[in-house]
Amino acid sequence: MFFLSAFRAIILSSGLIFATDGVAAVDFRDFGADHANPSGISADGSVVVGSLGEFGGYTQAFRWTLATGIDASIDPSEPFSEIQSATGTSADGSVIVGATNYLGSPFRWTKESGAVSLGPFPGNGWAHPTAVSADGSVITGYAGGTRGTEAFRWTAQTGMVELGDFNPIQPACFPTAISADGQVIVGGGHSAPGREEAFRWTVSTGFVGLGFLPGSTPQQSRATGVSGDGSVIIGFTGAGETLQAFRWTSETGQVGLGGPPGGLAFGVSADGGVIVGQNRDGAFIWDVDHGVRSLESVLVTEGVDLAGWNLFRAVAVSGDGRTIVGLGVHSGKKRGWIVSLDAPPSIPSISTASVAPPMLSTRFKRTMTTVSRRITLSGIVRGRMTSVSYRVNRSRNSGFASGGADWRFTIPLRPGRNVINVFAEGPGGNAKPVRIVVIRR
Repeated sequence: MFFLSAFRAIILSSGLIFATDGVAAVDFRDFGADHANPSGISADGSVVVGSLGEFGGYTQAFRWTLATGIDASIDPSEPFSEIQSATGTSADGSVIVGATNYLGSPFRWTKESGAVSLGPFPGNGWAHPTAVSADGSVITGYAGGTRGTEAFRWTAQTGMVELGDFNPIQPACFPTAISADGQVIVGGGHSAPGREEAFRWTVSTGFVGLGFLPGSTPQQSRATGVSGDGSVIIGFTGAGETLQAFRWTSETGQVGLGGPPGGLAFGVSADGGVIVGQNRDGAFIWDVDHGVRSLESVLVTEGVDLAGWNLFRAVAVSGDGRTIVGLGVHSGKKRGWIVSLDAPPSIPSISTASVAPPMLSTRFKRTMTTVSRRITLSGIVRGRMTSVSYRVNRSRNSGFASGGADWRFTIPLRPGRNVINVFAEGPGGNAKPVRIVVIRR
């Protein structure tokens, strides 16, 4: 345990968190057990849930508070199950969701009721809950349906209900997070065979793909978190060293967070202003004022003694942005940790009033002839933007990009004249389209 004068007022200055009275206002500690893997946290950071044990072996769901420490008495309907996991909690920590046998029996737990099964997925398939709404009344996750891995939404009134198809040809969907009111669900799914894409789901819109950051190779993305009102979504795109964490809004589209390669965003505060995750350098924290910062560096600056620690992943952040949980290695052993700050970083809104429209350019000739059935066009986009898209004659297709990046499309061609227009939209207006005529002989 590492305790440093918790619950003192802090402010942000010069990119550093510090106490107003000169005493470090940070409470950093582990959970008191090896292989404690946190997965969810309450809105005020007072309750943490997760699994205790090594992945691939026996695990036990747990609930942690500062007063009780780890409580592994959450006893689902199969008390002798070899694998139990708690995956999410309500805003006040009173409702916990999880599963036994990992891909098996989903449960909803309260102190009064104990663990209650959510029932079978239609077709009697397995189910795995991943997130729960603020009041604990709506649960989402994925399940084994008759056509593959399908997304579900559960309430006491409806039971588990399939969300529908993101891609009916290859219906594989993995919800990861849910808004406070349970109306917005995000995750990743196959939007095309072999391609995973981040999605946002509501009752009125169904699945809506969120696209990819420009230049991501391979072209894949996943949403991993959502703000309380569903307006801010976080996730990552790419793979390996090309991984980039992103923040999405309907106004900006996907915008990369920057920082070292290998970025994975896992947790976001209720207002969308604080994001945590991991990259090549370990656990990170992000806010608008400071961008991506190493969490270890921030804590060491605050006077926290991290001797023997490697904080390699920040898993979740509380709704108020003040408490972060994650995974690390201490003296050669894997351990979960929790760090509490007195106040979250101050997150100003991003003004778009003075933002200029983006600009598109390409080196391709404006009129070309080919015998190929498809053509790959590319160019540069400069400035802040929401999306890049193209239209062939009257058929329009979309991709997404952040400012200052390449755009690239592989476009199928019909015999004869193909009029291709490339568009860029941004918070400050739309770019002048790039128009290319390709004649396929």
